[in-house]
Amino acid sequence: MKTEFFNRLVCTEGLTKKQWLEYRQKGIGGSDIASVCNINPWKSSLALWHEKVMKIEEEVEENLPAELGIFLEPFMKMRLEDWIKKNEGIEIFSPFVPYILQHPTNRIALANVDGIIDHPQPNLIAPIFSHFSNNFSILLVE
Repeated sequence: MKTEFFNRLVCTEGLTKKQWLEYRQKGIGGSDIASVCNINPWKSSLALWHEKVMKIEEEVEENLPAELGIFLEPFMKMRLEDWIKKNEGIEIFSPFVPYILQHPTNRIALANVDGIIDHPQPNLIAPIFSHFSNNFSILLVE
């Protein structure tokens, strides 16, 4: 497995919602990919382009799914840690990562990760939460 290091574009602690969105305009993140491919049922590629190039308005309201996602992030990380401990017998910790990360050579590639898991197996672990069920699964990528 190849390890890549990412630049810290900005520390997100203390940023206003407007400032955070302005940094997200500098590239494409994981949440944008479905819209880029035009397979996101809630946002087209044209709507994403508009979001990336237009001035951010002062008052930005969250829609309910986004608000719930933000609210549930700490709970989902805790459940993932508990699931790995119960099913794999491994005690892990997923610390908060207060940065927007940027790929060192492909500077349009951004990541605003919810946490990083230090797992003893040489795999990348990504929690996948389904919009259509109340379960999450683990994706292992070698």
